[in-house]
Amino acid sequence: MATPMVARVTLLLSAYMLVLSDAAETTLVITPSVQTGFFKIGHDIGALNPHDYRPNEFVSNDFVFEGLTAWDGEHPKGADGVAGNEDDYVAPSLAVSWVTNLAAVKIDPATPYEIVFTLRPGVQFHDGTTWNAFAAKANFDQIMGGYGLPGGSKAMKGMHDWLGFTQSLDSWDAVSTMSFKLTFTTFYEAALRELSFIRPFRMISPSALPSMADMELSHVAFRGGEPRVFGGYTMRGVKAPIGTGPYMVIDKLLSTESGSSRRLPAAEFNATCYQDDVCTYNTNEYVAEVLFKKFTNHRKKPIYDNVIMRAYSTVEDIKTALLDGSLDVAYGVQTLSPSAFLSLATAGEGSSVVAHRAPTDLNTRHVTLNSGGQLNTPDLRKLVMGILAPGRQVLYDGELAEEQPMETLFDPALPHCGVLSTLSSIETLAASKDPSVTAASITQPLRFIYNKDVPHQQMIAAKVVSDLFLAGIQVDVMPVDKDTYNARMCDYLGPNEDGVNGTHSWDIAYSETWGPPYDPTSKLWDMTHGLASGWCSQEADAPAVSNMASMPLSTFVNKVRTLSSIVDQTEREAAYTEVLTVLHDEAIFLPLTAKRQIAVTNKRVSGFQFGYMEYDLPLAPLYPTPGTIEAAWTYLARAAGWLPCKNGDKRRLVRATGKFGWAAAGDDDDK
Repeated sequence: MATPMVARVTLLLSAYMLVLSDAAETTLVITPSVQTGFFKIGHDIGALNPHDYRPNEFVSNDFVFEGLTAWDGEHPKGADGVAGNEDDYVAPSLAVSWVTNLAAVKIDPATPYEIVFTLRPGVQFHDGTTWNAFAAKANFDQIMGGYGLPGGSKAMKGMHDWLGFTQSLDSWDAVSTMSFKLTFTTFYEAALRELSFIRPFRMISPSALPSMADMELSHVAFRGGEPRVFGGYTMRGVKAPIGTGPYMVIDKLLSTESGSSRRLPAAEFNATCYQDDVCTYNTNEYVAEVLFKKFTNHRKKPIYDNVIMRAYSTVEDIKTALLDGSLDVAYGVQTLSPSAFLSLATAGEGSSVVAHRAPTDLNTRHVTLNSGGQLNTPDLRKLVMGILAPGRQVLYDGELAEEQPMETLFDPALPHCGVLSTLSSIETLAASKDPSVTAASITQPLRFIYNKDVPHQQMIAAKVVSDLFLAGIQVDVMPVDKDTYNARMCDYLGPNEDGVNGTHSWDIAYSETWGPPYDPTSKLWDMTHGLASGWCSQEADAPAVSNMASMPLSTFVNKVRTLSSIVDQTEREAAYTEVLTVLHDEAIFLPLTAKRQIAVTNKRVSGFQFGYMEYDLPLAPLYPTPGTIEAAWTYLARAAGWLPCKNGDKRRLVRATGKFGWAAAGDDDDK
């Protein structure tokens, strides 16, 4: 006679198969890294506007929207299989192929550069609208603020001045239903790579775009409480976040500490995140979860029906949720503290979770020394660099042990960065300072700014402050949130971001490069974003390079902004070598480590793989682990609307909703 336990297992397995046969929905609960750190209660993902910037989050936009190309970290030679040219690391996405007129440009460099894309057939937006060249043109019209005519107006060209693509693009047109052409004023070598970025060139359904005939554009920007107007166009945002990606966004779960909640449909995201470019809800409401549903027609065939992106109060809460089974995936270096990840990674046999560490580098962590602040000479910066460089080993042995120590600003393996492996070490560079420059040369406390909400930054900041203090240099610590950090990076431009009445408000900053696909081209371009353009990048790099001794800012800006227009490959690499060498010799950036992506997944989830960018979490390959009693029990319980107990020592479930009356809770034979 079967024991109660065996009988229940048999019943569970039978019910499991029945549920599957009845197409019960599967749900995956995730929490990823976001720009503000981990996805924290009180933070937001914005309106999910693919053409806009903050508060829209990279990771959530990447679930919903796709671009013409994608970044492929596994294939450095790109789609054509040839290394060292303009499609390195580039793969098809909404375009399946492309041709250029590079051969003609090489004969006559004055020839406008053209790329003609063949678009992917059979693709639909989430609302059923067909993807084609006319949809592509409608998106480019909105992003650039014009109609794509040669030499025509581009009202948003300045807004997107952080990447060179928008400054070189001249026109765009639907050649035919499935053929789309871009024309540049000159050759632009980085075009295909920059089209793979998560923003702003991701495609949204034309039905969600505002009317250009009514002089409205999809971007959101405010000043003085009013929507900004560029070239006669009012910044209006989008009607709803409707993309072509493997998942559709459905709603936000808004909660309060009192326990009340409501669901905000995606169609209302723009209205609640529009005024002053800030998301505002009812009093005391916050985003607790964001719900996504799979787009059945997507070519990647996603498995999980629902994905819940959940916010947590602390990184310790994330660890607890992983262990009690209420969280399936924690993704990204900012979701867990180093010690929490290490404890999960070393969990013994029988653990319910699996820790993952990516085999390849992401972006570079570095300490930025501001040439426009008190460290206004290379020798002063070399002094500080020499004090801090030896202490990096303590970080390598401790909090950053899972990452790759770096001696260069960018990964030498990335396009155009090979010269970095030939430059002097940080120790050698620091030792080249004038001996007369000592700690006594710094007469005021150095102001050190970092994001207080990211555990790694807190730990790095503590080490920096300690080492400088022991060397006799006082530090004023500036721990701030992400938005305040960004704002302080604009202080040197003045209140109108025009260089008038500006002041450098910091001397040292924790900062990072952007990693693939941005490094080095787009990150270097962003360093020119500021005094030269009248727009603030909100990054530490632009103010930090504003007062270099060996190269005037105007010269630096000109050299960087012409890098991708150099047709001859040898000349182009020589130009990159010059710029990268100057940045190294100026002692502005003290590299720490190359970040390695981390993740922790529940064993009931299979198919995990890392993305190629920091905020790229591939959802489509994930599926419920088959073939285990635990998977069957968990799958059935979740389908029935049950939640795990907080007491993880017992395999007991607490009823959340009554869906299957026979499923007993807290059976004694289960202990």
